[in-house]
Amino acid sequence: MGYANNPAQAVITDISELRRKKIQEIRRAALRIGQEGIKINTGVNVYHMAITPEDVSLLQQTNMVAKMTWEAMGLEAGSPYRVAELKEKWIENGEEKTRLHPDVPEQEHDAVLFYAVLQAREILLKQETLIQIVQDASTPEEINQITWR
Repeated sequence: MGYANNPAQAVITDISELRRKKIQEIRRAALRIGQEGIKINTGVNVYHMAITPEDVSLLQQTNMVAKMTWEAMGLEAGSPYRVAELKEKWIENGEEKTRLHPDVPEQEHDAVLFYAVLQAREILLKQETLIQIVQDASTPEEINQITWR
């Protein structure tokens, strides 16, 4: 016979190790928030977009491909025939959800891209600011007080 023992969580006293763990925690929080995404209201439609740097980069690439396609077809900017593909993407309850919109007007696609870039930048800026605060902290207590909130 035995008994269950719930050991207390190990206390990290090595400040370098504590910094490393805290930075990992901050990066995980930023990724989780970016993957959950945001609602972007263009005034015409509402899209749920993941805003991790990778997702925004993919959105930028699709925008570039659409513009190259329009130019190859001889469509002028502002033409009502200039439409792009927009793929909503987000994580919900640990599962990736997507929804494809194949014919989004150029201006609406550009508005979604612009807002996604701004929001992704805010997450990245907060992440980097918190990491700098962790690097500047001189005691374990200071490091432990740093949170995403």
